[in-house]
Amino acid sequence: MLFSSIKGKQVFAIREAKYIGEVTGAYVHMSSGKAEFLILSSAPFNILPYAQVFGNGEMLTIKSTACLKNDSEIDLTKHFYFNTCVHIYSVSGEHMGISQDIDLNAKPDERLLISENGLTIPLKKVVSGGKDVMFVNENGKREFTVRRVKQGEKRQTPNGMVSETQTGGTVINTAISHSPALSSHDYSFLLGRRVEQDIGDIARTFLIRRGTVISKKTIEDARIAGKLVDLTINSLKI
Repeated sequence: MLFSSIKGKQVFAIREAKYIGEVTGAYVHMSSGKAEFLILSSAPFNILPYAQVFGNGEMLTIKSTACLKNDSEIDLTKHFYFNTCVHIYSVSGEHMGISQDIDLNAKPDERLLISENGLTIPLKKVVSGGKDVMFVNENGKREFTVRRVKQGEKRQTPNGMVSETQTGGTVINTAISHSPALSSHDYSFLLGRRVEQDIGDIARTFLIRRGTVISKKTIEDARIAGKLVDLTINSLKI
């Protein structure tokens, strides 16, 4: 189930016959890449464990309000905030796109952050996420070495250039190695998956039919047509 398909949906508790709030975001576990909690518009108990969702139709249902948590109960050192339409940057400052979706039910090796420009990023590479920006470390590491910089000190920047600080400050060394998989938009993980619904353009000049088993040619055709995100969202592992 895609996060975008439930964003804004109303949530009701069955036992109490009570409206709780609307889905506004999610918290994703950093190590596993699994979306563990939905964020609701209600307060103060606005955190819903995703596993407690009972029904998904015109509304989301839960059995009881007893499963709701306060946001202070979430360990933000182990989770990051996710929402759609958030700018994605690498830790070296490169803009990588705008968040479009995540699959809440994806298997561990298919937990991906999907951006509007067709880039897919393993959720395990996300370092942090907020309402305005998300940061991704291309080599997947989350360990940062922080040190103070003395005035006038020369230092090595991520692109290999040497810069000189005039006023001093804090340097975060992220030990980045730019990943070819991210820069080349590697979609080989789609190979062998089955397309679950027709993918095409309005004029129907391009069409990948439902039931197609994805091959290298399928991926290339989708790349040319600008439909890689659609192919990712609308296909499942056989």
